[in-house]
Amino acid sequence: MVDSVWLFAEKKFKTKFYDDESKLFFCKILNLNKLDLSIDDIKKLSPTFKQKIYVALLAVPKGKVTTYKELANRVGSKAYRAIGQFMNKNPFAPSVPCHRVISSDGSLGGFASGLDKKKVLLKKEGVVILNDKIDKMFFYNHNN
Repeated sequence: MVDSVWLFAEKKFKTKFYDDESKLFFCKILNLNKLDLSIDDIKKLSPTFKQKIYVALLAVPKGKVTTYKELANRVGSKAYRAIGQFMNKNPFAPSVPCHRVISSDGSLGGFASGLDKKKVLLKKEGVVILNDKIDKMFFYNHNN
């Protein structure tokens, strides 16, 4: 896809594509069989709620976290608990980084592979965890 198509997709899906891997997983999430898409192809997409969440999560870069609530808000929903269920069953992990989703109070929330594994992944990305909490300075601002 040319850059203008990716920019259009970012705007429509309220996400960011940092590299080719995130573009590839955008296509996998939406069950697209090709990377060579047009703006018209993007316009025709009608993703499910779960697909919207996984695509929105692609925007959260290494070294940052987001919350279940913020992800829900990002796609116009208040179904925060559903986000936790989607993260628990994420078939695209770790490329769609469910380990970067935490509780609004900065606590780690849950993780299908266990909280020790979640801590390892986050620390490896540069996130500092003190007393099982993450400081707001590591929260990703979805509005940028």
